[in-house]
Amino acid sequence: MAKDENNGREKKWTAVRLPRELKEEIDNLIETHPRLGYSGPSDFVRDAVRRRLEELKERDMQTENGAEAAVQHTREIVRDIMGPEGLEVFDRKMEEVTARMKNSGSEDIMVAMRGVLREMMGAAAERSISKRVYKREVEKDE
Repeated sequence: MAKDENNGREKKWTAVRLPRELKEEIDNLIETHPRLGYSGPSDFVRDAVRRRLEELKERDMQTENGAEAAVQHTREIVRDIMGPEGLEVFDRKMEEVTARMKNSGSEDIMVAMRGVLREMMGAAAERSISKRVYKREVEKDE
């Protein structure tokens, strides 16, 4: 983290430059869609960057072994939350989705898994479980 030249303390914020046109698009989006809940351009940019970082981190773990481990860990979480019956439903839905895939790679399997979780539990639960799985896989690699 950068040091503040005035007193040697670490800065908590930094500035990022955006092209004026992009900033105007963000302002327009926030103004015309208040239901999105962004308090201003900085709030929007923080959210966008955070989401993109999560997406890129998830891609990093999408090697063949990473996808298999992630699916297994997700199965454990689903069993803990929903019991054996919920796990059976999860497994059945995963089989259905992956059977329709041709030449599915790790990324496709991860996308399918997230879709099944979202269908079974909702978007918020899917995001929470995906973060837990990702965190575990990253910590395992360290």
